[in-house]
Amino acid sequence: WLAVGSWQVRLAGTVGSWEVQLAGTVGRLARFESVAAYLCAKTRMGDFRDLIVYRKAFRLAMRIFEVSKGFPKEEMYSLTDQIRRSSRSVCAQMAEAYRRTSFPRHFFSKITDADAENSETMVWIDFARTCGYIDESTYQTLADLVKEVGALLGGVLRKSRSPK
Repeated sequence: WLAVGSWQVRLAGTVGSWEVQLAGTVGRLARFESVAAYLCAKTRMGDFRDLIVYRKAFRLAMRIFEVSKGFPKEEMYSLTDQIRRSSRSVCAQMAEAYRRTSFPRHFFSKITDADAENSETMVWIDFARTCGYIDESTYQTLADLVKEVGALLGGVLRKSRSPK
């Protein structure tokens, strides 16, 4: 089961066709050409802000913004800028992917970029801890959020597979 907006859905299928079920229902809800088409079906969902992965990534970016306010001034144009940029980029890539569902290669590329930016964010979090700018508790909170976002993005990537 996967959370999509306020829905709990199950995705099952083979290449070329996916069966989608709502939690608590029996039988098919609909068929889609790809998981990407389902996850981002504009007729069923308001917009990219309804995606669980987007909401978690946005929460992470805002938490990083708050934490990075306490970084030293000498880090303003290096670590502070990089960690904020990479964490925000995850959200931006998700928004772009949402608008590219009719182009599977572009969708996959944007989700891959979002996953890469999420990994980069983890690198900057590691630097912030090692440099002593964040405590262990803050580090663990941020690292857990990065892992959650990464797991969700990884699930989308596995389900959508790179188009040929």
